[in-house]
Formats: sequence, C-alpha cells, structure tokens
Amino acid sequence: MYILNENNNPNASEYAMIAFLEGQDLTYGYGDYWDANLITYLSKGDITLAPVKIADDRLNAHRWYSALRWYNAGTDYFVLVRNDRTEEIGWLRNHTPGPRVVLRNVTSFGNAWIFSFTEIPE
Repeated sequence: MYILNENNNPNASEYAMIAFLEGQDLTYGYGDYWDANLITYLSKGDITLAPVKIADDRLNAHRWYSALRWYNAGTDYFVLVRNDRTEEIGWLRNHTPGPRVVLRNVTSFGNAWIFSFTEIPE
C-alpha cells in the first residue's frame, strides 16, 4: 500500500479561520455554502455562518441544509468571501447589504476577506 500524501488535519485552514474569527469577536456572519456549513459545524456553532449568494445586487439566503435561525443576524455581523471570488469581493467593497448598514472593517486572513458590518437601528 502506498500513501502519496497524508494530511492529518484536512480542515487546518478552517480551524485557523475559526480561531481568527473568535479572536476578533466575530461570531455571526454570512458566507458561501461550503464555508458557511463547514465553519458552523467545525466550531460547534460557536461561530454561525449562514450560507448566502450575492446575486441581483444583494445577499440572498442559500437555504440548502441551513437553519432559518441562522439568518437572524442582529446588528453586528460579517461576510466571509474567499480570495478567488473577485466579483463578490468587488460587490462588497462598493455596496452594503442593506440601507441602514455601515461597513465597519475589512480584513484579510488566510485565503479570505472578511467584511464586518453594523446595522444602525431606526
């Protein structure tokens, strides 16, 4: 038997992202389907990412294998976008997800950009 490449921690980058998000006190956000479900699962729900797609000039819920409660963001949340998703990164740099939403911070970690937002109450 030959083992070409053994990776003892196939989710190392996700665990690093979880540690980074927790260190920044970012526990609720949105991301693409794969990141959202994997990070939520691996963090045991300590970080909740609701899966979304950016289409039609807005964030749209991607409800495949997600809980409705994940979409109740509250006033502070983030959007995680992988580096190779240049169209979504461009959209987030030039738009906010809602009319009373302010971009607080943009940071990069690993192979992703993290856009932090605050919703201003009426």
